[in-house]
Amino acid sequence: MTLHHIHWLLIILSVLDVATTVYALRNRSGVTEGNPVMAAAMGKLGITPALVILKVVALGALFYLVPVQGNEEGYWAAVAVMVAVVLNNLYAIRKTAK
Repeated sequence: MTLHHIHWLLIILSVLDVATTVYALRNRSGVTEGNPVMAAAMGKLGITPALVILKVVALGALFYLVPVQGNEEGYWAAVAVMVAVVLNNLYAIRKTAK
């Protein structure tokens, strides 16, 4: 898998994170945002705008600032973190099912 593929994988995982977070926060009682920076941004900007803006900034910084060559492990670590975040969101949704 090339780094280009990993970039797309991170974008897809970020979209899934936004979608599952928005769904959980809007449709499940007792679910809260665990990231204090994101929670503060959501309080100021709203749930969806905060998520989208911070995801775009984070991915943009990662793609622009982290050199491609020799950093495959770092990118795979980011993929692992994003998979864990999405799975945690799905767990929260299922755990608090109506």
